[in-house]
Amino acid sequence: MNEQTERKKNPPRFFLPAAPLAVAVALLAAAAAGWQWFDGRAAGDQRAAIAEKIARQENALAALHESQARLDAESLSASQWRAEMDALRAEAAAQAAEARRETEALAAAVERLSLEAQSGRELLLLDEVEHLLHFAARRVALAADPDAAQAALEIAEGRLRASGDAGLYEARRLVAETLAQLRAARRTDYGALAIELGALALTVDGLPLKHDFRPPADGKTSPPPPPPAAGGEKSWWSAARWRAAWRAFSAELGADLKDLIRIRKHESAPGVLLAPEQRYFLVENIRLLLLGAQQAVLRERPQAARQNLAHCESLLRDYFYLPDAAVQATLAAIARIHAATGVAPDYPLPDAAIAELRRLRAERGGAQARR
Repeated sequence: MNEQTERKKNPPRFFLPAAPLAVAVALLAAAAAGWQWFDGRAAGDQRAAIAEKIARQENALAALHESQARLDAESLSASQWRAEMDALRAEAAAQAAEARRETEALAAAVERLSLEAQSGRELLLLDEVEHLLHFAARRVALAADPDAAQAALEIAEGRLRASGDAGLYEARRLVAETLAQLRAARRTDYGALAIELGALALTVDGLPLKHDFRPPADGKTSPPPPPPAAGGEKSWWSAARWRAAWRAFSAELGADLKDLIRIRKHESAPGVLLAPEQRYFLVENIRLLLLGAQQAVLRERPQAARQNLAHCESLLRDYFYLPDAAVQATLAAIARIHAATGVAPDYPLPDAAIAELRRLRAERGGAQARR
């Protein structure tokens, strides 16, 4: 570069014939300079490219180191996470084992409770049916009420049938037999008897007393007065009419005088004479006895009804005129009702079914206690 500058300042002097050579040298120098410039530029570009590539590699290396560091950190966190996961997995396995044990214990408890509940339901069913049978026995034995007893036996038989338990077959058979016997037993129609007693109470007031009838002592009645003459004596003071009237008066007076003292023979003690105002109380007493018997029949208390009817019959025989047809009909009706209430039907009792239920209850209760 210095030489070229000096040559520009002090150009050489050549002779004209040497000019082509100089031109060629100059061209060669220019070409060399151009090549050098181009080569230097290419080398600079190459260096720049290399430097850029190195920078990129350094950046990639730095990124790689950063990635490596991140991976190391992540690997460390992954190890920690893995350790935590292992711990959680172990804890979950322990909890699962504990839950499995609790589930098995709960299943065993549920099965035990189910068996106890089933056994409890069976014992409750036996108690319920036994209570119904006791109720039926009390209604039959104490109150003579076959309808209520039949209803209780039907409910008991239905409960045994609905249970579907084959072990209750014998108890169900005994209940069904008792129910069939009760349905076939003869029953007293207490409703009809109560209606008849009510009708009798309304007819007592018309019955005649004993002392309403006074037949003559000799059993003969006084002759009636003769009829008036058809002709001839038309005057009322005629001798014939006076004689007939006097004879009738004398006969009636004699009968009244004989009735002042009367001697009679009675096989039993005669009834007490009643004043006219006491008839009302006698009739009301008999009516109250009949109504009391009616209430006793409606309440199915035959013993009380029989006592009232017996007292009523005694009063009728003591104070009322027995040959009268109405009195005889009333006494016959009272005797018929007395006989109807005195019949004690042979109603069956569910004793065998109760014994079978108690046996089943003792057997199943013992099995439950052993469990």
